[in-house]
Amino acid sequence: MNKLIFALALVLGLGLSDMALACSCAPPPPPAQARDAADSLFSGTVLSVTPGKNGLDVEIQVDRSWKKARCGTVVVRTPADSAMCGYGFEVGKSYLVYADMEKGKLSTNLCSRTRTIEEAGEDLAALGEPQQTCS
Repeated sequence: MNKLIFALALVLGLGLSDMALACSCAPPPPPAQARDAADSLFSGTVLSVTPGKNGLDVEIQVDRSWKKARCGTVVVRTPADSAMCGYGFEVGKSYLVYADMEKGKLSTNLCSRTRTIEEAGEDLAALGEPQQTCS
């Protein structure tokens, strides 16, 4: 009987430990409020995703900027996996990126309004024309 209780407790404990490691976010604010809170807001295409010291470094070719992003490439850091709220960027895809400055580097995560361009219709409509368009 004790072995059965121990085994059951072990299985339940392992299951709960996975839940404790999952990313948890409050709902993001509306696009305009998220823009105001972000240090940088831009859209662009992912050129590369490489492991860095504190997560993944995502190189993005900027095509439009709503706030403090220059034309050219930028590097945005995100945690290495979704359990740590890392955003799953894919090379070749375009994104609308809400980024913050952390330790001198741009960063974003699952809790921001960052999303693929295909999923960003509400944001793009609310944000209006970008400050800068890159060609």
